[in-house]
Amino acid sequence: MPCFQVATLIEIVDQYFTFYDKELKRSEAALEEIKKELARCQEQLKEATDGQVKWKNRYNREVASGQSFLKSEAGKIYLECIWSDFKKKYEGSEEFEGAILARANDIYDDAIRQCRTKLRESGRFEGEDFMFLDPLVVDEDSAEEGEVEVLDEPPAEGVQADVGGGRP
Repeated sequence: MPCFQVATLIEIVDQYFTFYDKELKRSEAALEEIKKELARCQEQLKEATDGQVKWKNRYNREVASGQSFLKSEAGKIYLECIWSDFKKKYEGSEEFEGAILARANDIYDDAIRQCRTKLRESGRFEGEDFMFLDPLVVDEDSAEEGEVEVLDEPPAEGVQADVGGGRP
């Protein structure tokens, strides 16, 4: 074999060694990065597993002791926050407004009935005199006898209610 060919073969082999040496170093660096990523993932897995075990132990302890999260201080604060949010939403709703108005109307009607009873018992007012106190709230005795027309809704503005059953 001529020397020229041997020298060329040595150069080619040297180039291959250089190329594969660079590839080996790049692969080793990539392997180190993969090992670091693997270690990080294993650490996260361990933390997650430990957390799961911790919560499972806490749950088992709460079940065994009868003390639940909602009875703890943090649980009470959590419930208080949820309750206040619900309360704010309910107080702003039409349902709440309707309930308040219905209750206020019941209180108003009861107060008028009690006033009429006391006035009747005192002897100062009788029959038609009650119509001037509040024409929209009907005297129970008069309503039963059919003397007074009961209004379901207050009259429109400017319209006088005919509460007295035809009386002026």
